[in-house]
Amino acid sequence: MLSNTNKSKIYPNCRLSLNRWLKGSEKRMTLFNSINPQLFDVTLRDGLQTVPKELHHTWSLFLKKNMYYNIKFNHEPPKMELGSIVNSKIFPIFADSIQLYNIIKEESNYVPNFDTGYEKNYLLIPNVKMLKIALKNGIDNLSFITSVSDAFQMKNTNRTLGETKTELEEIINMVSVSNETSKMIKLYISCINECPISGKIENDIVLNEILYYEKYNKINELCLSDTCGTLKYEDFKYIIDMCIFYGLPTNKLSLHLHYSDDCIDNTKKIVFYALEKNINKFDVSAINGGGCTLTIGENNCHNNLTYELFYKFLVDYIETKI
Repeated sequence: MLSNTNKSKIYPNCRLSLNRWLKGSEKRMTLFNSINPQLFDVTLRDGLQTVPKELHHTWSLFLKKNMYYNIKFNHEPPKMELGSIVNSKIFPIFADSIQLYNIIKEESNYVPNFDTGYEKNYLLIPNVKMLKIALKNGIDNLSFITSVSDAFQMKNTNRTLGETKTELEEIINMVSVSNETSKMIKLYISCINECPISGKIENDIVLNEILYYEKYNKINELCLSDTCGTLKYEDFKYIIDMCIFYGLPTNKLSLHLHYSDDCIDNTKKIVFYALEKNINKFDVSAINGGGCTLTIGENNCHNNLTYELFYKFLVDYIETKI
């Protein structure tokens, strides 16, 4: 299917329609293959974080499983985050994350003619305590979270940045010595522009915090997260340019963007510049919503980058190159 996102142009809204558009031109397909966008689906984790607590019970295990297969069928993301191992009193909606993960893993053995992609599924792990549970349950890929703001880290995890870094050392060591040496690690670096508690953060502070984590070879992906959805193109450009200047490989970077309807052009410029700098990994969601409700509050959260909006940006970017 194609989505009419404005009056003058029709854009893809699923992988099938994107493929159809690409096959309409050899130049389009060549450019797409050179970009090789890698989408990381966060629908069942960050997308569900802004669901009001009184509605958590409506997101049953059955509904989540159906959502998983619906996303795989319509968008074919190479990686997906299926939830989080977190205190169920804080986020009851994630109480069944391990169960969902294991169901998908088990069904991979007997779903005919369909690649569940379970081996590329992740769970978000907030601390050492929850990591022990993840390792015990054989979770293959792990997401962890830090930030560039002490105030954010204290409210979100009850730890300072220094304490978080110390714990991350322990986490990486635990993963390294586990029997599953093939585990993939993604690290979210939150507040790369603004902290919802302390306000705007200087670009050089953000830069120094990002570069700190380059030393961890075990971390496969550093995900720069615009927690408040207020990242400006000019700030992003400076941060990325300086990361490149100091030797951080762009293929280790990914983006987790939030946006509002009045700043789509700014978000588009950020995505375009990322692609120009060979940053091709983006977090996306199949539903509206997302954000850190523990620190921002439900009413102030902005939507995750959606598939439909990413496809629109991608089509426009490719057309600028033809």
